[in-house]
Amino acid sequence: MNKYDIRAIEHERTALKRFKKQGKLLTCNNSENFIEKVDSKFIYFRTNKSKSANKVSRELIRKAIAYLLYKRSVTRQQLEKFNHFNSFIMGFLRLALVEIKQIARLQVLTNRVHRIVMKGVRFFFAGLDRDPAMMYMVNEYSQALGNWVLMSYWHLRHDKHENWKRNARKYKCMVLLDSGEFSYYKARRKLREEQRLLATMVEGTHQWNRQLLVVEEQARKTVPISIKEYAEFVKKHQDIIFGCFNLDVVGDPIKSKINANYLRSQGVNPIEIWHPQSGFDALGKLVSEEHELLAIGGMVFLSEEERGQILDKVFSLYPDQPFHILGCSSSALYRYPIFSSDSTGPIMGRRYLSLITENGHVKADEEHKWHDWTEEEALAFNIRQLSSLEEAYDGVQIEMVTPPEMHTGVQLSIF
Repeated sequence: MNKYDIRAIEHERTALKRFKKQGKLLTCNNSENFIEKVDSKFIYFRTNKSKSANKVSRELIRKAIAYLLYKRSVTRQQLEKFNHFNSFIMGFLRLALVEIKQIARLQVLTNRVHRIVMKGVRFFFAGLDRDPAMMYMVNEYSQALGNWVLMSYWHLRHDKHENWKRNARKYKCMVLLDSGEFSYYKARRKLREEQRLLATMVEGTHQWNRQLLVVEEQARKTVPISIKEYAEFVKKHQDIIFGCFNLDVVGDPIKSKINANYLRSQGVNPIEIWHPQSGFDALGKLVSEEHELLAIGGMVFLSEEERGQILDKVFSLYPDQPFHILGCSSSALYRYPIFSSDSTGPIMGRRYLSLITENGHVKADEEHKWHDWTEEEALAFNIRQLSSLEEAYDGVQIEMVTPPEMHTGVQLSIF
């Protein structure tokens, strides 16, 4: 039994007490379902139209709650795999998590489509592809119900022995897969820079020959990503891959959509990515397609002020669309209703004693020098801070920045 199952039992019991007391619950269409009785295995209920009582397994109810906590959003249609009385189950989730606990939101997408979305921000720790020490730290200090990490196909495709998967399983991590397109973009840009530098040199000189070697080495690194191989990789490792991003093309929404359609034709449902460089009309088209989750990328090219302006407009225009922000560990996580995010930012704690707070990244040895911070403490603080956002349902309570209690024997140098 995992943490989601344990939490689901708690929510089911709390909701049953309320259900018994008030005698009914409302479905997402506000239809009334009335309780008949509850035993150890089933909930018996009837509707205004039913002549006899219907029953739903309590075990299935708990699985539906755990599924919502795990996926963080669910529609009535997605609950059909649990039971054909999905309207009742959706109503039970509404009672348990929206009305009683108030840790989720009910969204009306159309007259027939409703979605329940958890509050809080799920954070995926990035940059762990070849770093088992970091996975170990996430497993030790994460405050979330699961160990969530982001890995890049750009690196994983070269791991012939699948060490990444072995390490992820060892440290109980679930993987959100990035296509690596941005890494490919940076590699192409680096190659062009090196080629331009080579063109300024006199051919045949020692300097020219050295730069030619640099260009050739960079060209070997700049290997295009095959959409076919990407799809096969996702399908092969779907037992540990929680989700994957589309093989997007920065500034080319048409080519990005072609790639997304191909992935779907192969049985892979990618998270599509919008870049501000593509314009808000492109975002509007994506939102109109009613995606369960959309990602926002390309923010690295913008100033902090521009990022704020973009996010202000996005969440103003589309308050009911869940968004994942690529590469974000800034104070934006505390200011916007972001669904999920990822970043290599926490690793900065290990490298530069940088702490991630609601005010942004601060230097531990400057802003909080009352304590002699170690690299391990700064990293553990960032993991604890960002992972706790998933269950920060009522917003983040500002607390004094204090070093975490380190677990015995935690030394990154052992890896």
